[in-house]
Amino acid sequence: MTSLKSTTAVGTADARDSERKTIQRVYPLTPLQQGLLFHHLTTTGGDPYLASRSYRFATRFHLDRYLRAFQDVMRRHDILRSSLRWEGCEEPVQVVWRVVSLPVEEIALQGDEGIMQLTSRLRQLRIDLRMPPLVRAFISKDNDESWILQMVFHHLVYDQAAWQIIRDEIEAFLLGTGHLLPVPLQFGDFVEHVRSQSADHEHEIFFRALLGDVDQTSTPFQAGQGYCDDTEIVEARRPVTGDLATRLRTCARGLDISPAIIFHQAWAQVLARICAQDDVVFGTVLYTGSRHSEGGHSRVLGPLINTLPLRIKIDDIGAETAVLRTRNLIQDLRRHQHASLASAQRCSRIAPPEPLFAALFNYRHSRGPATGGASTKGCAWDGILAESVHERTNYPLTFIVDDFGENFELISQVRGALEPERLCTFMQRGLEQLIDALEFTPQRPIRELDVLPGAERAQVIEKRNATEVEYPQELCIHDLFEAQAERTPEAVAVVYEGEELSYWELNARANRIAQELRNLGVGPNERVGICVERGLEMVVGILGVLKAGGAYVPLEPGYPIERLSYMLEDS
Repeated sequence: MTSLKSTTAVGTADARDSERKTIQRVYPLTPLQQGLLFHHLTTTGGDPYLASRSYRFATRFHLDRYLRAFQDVMRRHDILRSSLRWEGCEEPVQVVWRVVSLPVEEIALQGDEGIMQLTSRLRQLRIDLRMPPLVRAFISKDNDESWILQMVFHHLVYDQAAWQIIRDEIEAFLLGTGHLLPVPLQFGDFVEHVRSQSADHEHEIFFRALLGDVDQTSTPFQAGQGYCDDTEIVEARRPVTGDLATRLRTCARGLDISPAIIFHQAWAQVLARICAQDDVVFGTVLYTGSRHSEGGHSRVLGPLINTLPLRIKIDDIGAETAVLRTRNLIQDLRRHQHASLASAQRCSRIAPPEPLFAALFNYRHSRGPATGGASTKGCAWDGILAESVHERTNYPLTFIVDDFGENFELISQVRGALEPERLCTFMQRGLEQLIDALEFTPQRPIRELDVLPGAERAQVIEKRNATEVEYPQELCIHDLFEAQAERTPEAVAVVYEGEELSYWELNARANRIAQELRNLGVGPNERVGICVERGLEMVVGILGVLKAGGAYVPLEPGYPIERLSYMLEDS
C-alpha cells in the first residue's frame, strides 16, 4: 500500500495525528484516474469530467428522505468517501476517510427553468479534489413548491455502472431493506488486485504492434484535434428500434459475437468517411470489471472503466471477415485493458500534446432511457421523478451507444462546428449497410459500404454538382477573373489556412508575376513550371502564367527529383 506523506508545511502535530485517525485507507489511482487528474490539473474553467443527475421531489420530506438514503450508501463504499492527494506524494493517491458528509448547497433559482439553470452552473463548476467527497448536491425550491436536486459526481469516482449500483442501494434504503444488502466489495481492493496483475512490458509490445506506425490523428471534418470544454458541445439522440435492432441482434447471434462488435465496425466506417482516411484510430471505453466478475468485482462501486485506442482499417476484405477481425482486435485489447492511455500513446509516432485520437466511442449497457423513471418499485420512488442526466468528456467528438437489452439509442456529442444529427444519421446508415452485407453479401468489401443516406447523397452528388451556367465562350478564365475583380475588388477571392486575398490583391499580384514572365519571353505556346506547396502563392502563380499568355505545368514538390526532371524534359 502506498504511504501518504505530509502535504503541508504548516499545522500542528495534533492536527496531523487527528487526520491520521480519520483516514481509513490510502491507495494508488487507476490508469483512468491518473488521466482524469491530469486533465483536471491542466484545464481552467469548468471541469470537463463532471456528470450530473437531476430529480424533482414532490415535497421537502421526499427530498430529505432521498438524501439520507444516499448518505447511507456513502457509508458503505470507500470510493464515495475518497479524496485525492498528489502534492508531496511519490505518486498520486486516493484517500478514504472514515466519516464523510454529503455537501448540500441550496441555490435560489430565477424563473421557471430550474433544471436548465442548475445545468448551466455545472459548466463552470470545479470540485476541489483534495476535499472529500467528490460528490456534490445542489437543491432548489421550485415555483410549484416542489424541490429540485442535482447530484454532481466527478468521473474519478463514478461511471454508468456505478450509478446503477448506487440506484439499487438507494432504493433498498428507501424501502427500509438497506440492512439486508450484502457487505460491499471496496474499490481499493479492486485497485490492488489490478496492480498485482500489472504487465507493463506486455502492454508495450501489444501497443507498439498496434500503433507503431501511426503518425496522424484521425480528425473528423474540421473539429480540430485539441480538447474542448463543455460550452462547445452539442448533442443529438436517435433510437435504433424495430426491424433494424432485431436484425442487428440476429446477425450478432449468427456470428457468435456481441452487438457491440457490429457497432464498433459501423463506427469505424463512419469515422473513416468523415476523416477521409481508410485507417482510423479512435478511443473505446472498456468496462474493466468484467474479467473479475467471478470474484465479485462486477459489483464494486467505482470507475471500473478505461479508455484505450482501437485501430480499424477500412479495406478490401469482406464485411463478415472485417467484423470478425474487429472482434479479434477488441478481444486482444481487453487483455491489456488496465494499461494507461499515456503509455499506449508513447508506442505511436504522435507526440503529446497532440492527442492520439479525437473521437471517443462508448458502448454501454443501460437499464432504460437516461431520462426515464428511476424504478418499477413505485412505493420506493413515490414523489420522486427523474428529470435529466448530464455527462460530457472533453473530446471534440463522443459517440455513445446505449444498449437497453432489446433496442438501442445513439447519442452524438460533438463540438459545435459539427452537426450531431448528421452523425447519428451516418451511423444509422452505416449500420443498415453493414447488416445488409452480413445478411446477403458477406463477401462484399467493407470499403464499398456507404454511410451517406440517399437524400444527402443526392444533395452532394447531384444538386451540388448542378453547376451549369452560361458564360462568354470567347473569354479566357483570366479575362473572367479580371472582370470579377473590377466588379467586387474588396470581396475575398481565395482563403488558405487563415490567410486570404481579395480580388483586387490577387489580381495585382498576378499582374506583377505576368509582367516578369513576359520580360522573360513567356507568351503563347510557352510552358511555365510551377513547383510550390498548395496555398495562396500557387493560385497567384497559376493566374500570372495565364495572364502572360503561357500554360502552366504543375510540379508536385513531394515528387522524387527523377520524376520532376522527366516532367520538365517531357514538357
